[in-house]
Amino acid sequence: MKNYIWILVFIFLSGCKSQIKQEKEEEKLLTFEVDLQQLSEKGFDDFYELEEVIKLETTDRSILGDIKKILAGKDRLFISSWNHPGILVFNRDGKYLYQINKQGKGPGEYLEITDVLLTEDPEELIVYDRSGRFLHYDWEGNFLREGKMDSYISHVERLPDGGWLTDHALAHTSSFRDSLYILRASDSSGQYIQGTVALPVTKYILPLRMVSNLYQNEGRYYGIPVIENTIYEYNYRDAEFSPRYIYQLRDYPVPDASKLSPAEMMKPFIYDYYIFNSEYIGENTILLIAWRGGVKENSMLTLVTDKKSKKTEVFQAIVEDKKNELPLHRYLQHTGFKGKVVAYTHPLELQQRTFSDAHSVGARLSEELNEESNPVLLIYKEKESF
Repeated sequence: MKNYIWILVFIFLSGCKSQIKQEKEEEKLLTFEVDLQQLSEKGFDDFYELEEVIKLETTDRSILGDIKKILAGKDRLFISSWNHPGILVFNRDGKYLYQINKQGKGPGEYLEITDVLLTEDPEELIVYDRSGRFLHYDWEGNFLREGKMDSYISHVERLPDGGWLTDHALAHTSSFRDSLYILRASDSSGQYIQGTVALPVTKYILPLRMVSNLYQNEGRYYGIPVIENTIYEYNYRDAEFSPRYIYQLRDYPVPDASKLSPAEMMKPFIYDYYIFNSEYIGENTILLIAWRGGVKENSMLTLVTDKKSKKTEVFQAIVEDKKNELPLHRYLQHTGFKGKVVAYTHPLELQQRTFSDAHSVGARLSEELNEESNPVLLIYKEKESF
């Protein structure tokens, strides 16, 4: 009888080890080779299926331009845009509720929003401003408290344990001492825990105004250092960064930043190669934006990668949902949508189109809205097969 029990224990432990081994194999590093000159003839709808359309109400106080970040929390949407100094709040049906605009120089006010975060328990909106402060508000916009980080941050995400995952782009600061990394994890007080990808030696701060290259979804956290075309995952339970996905771009090799002077840093990483951000990492696909300054043609591209085949489709920045006849903007970041992909379309662009199907989603929206209407949010889910 005892031998029988030990056999069962052995089988159970062997099964656990096999499962752990399998999980680790599934998380192995993947490399994708991409030719940016080969634009795809496919559509966004070949990879993602439209699930929800949210028409954001247009009022005198809720006018939106291009969207920078969308935060979903319970029954509300908090939207940061490039043309508005505050945060506009809508319900999940798109009805405008109110705005949180605390721009100023007084107590509880921010100079300019660099990034914004949302927590549901407690219900807090956290603004990181360009002066290096974290300003905490409740969901109605009432000021709660203020904190400060020890350096400039380009983008930030809140970890479940109250800590911070931060992207420092090329912002060098001596206060880091022995923790000079582009991607850093800190505790709730800002104390360094772990980092990856060393900051190049620079003598100036080079902040980059762009959409976040940090992405989090249901407990998984990702980041893309500005000097690499590699997506890293941060496991906050083990306090460990791991490279997950490497993109090798034909004709656009990534320079070795450690060998460049400060003067050389500015040109290569802004003009000579593509910077990644706006990423979405799903079970089957990776979606991101690649952009390059100083060029007029193909300065911004949308990449969609099928993890299984390792093939990447390259699209223009505004990618087309052909089935629904929708031009989609994906230069944004979003959290709180539980594995879904968020894009938006401008009614003005719909007004200027000729539709082949009068009953398509795009055609119907063009009839319902006018050129001064707010952007329309489009929520997609991954297709299981392509």
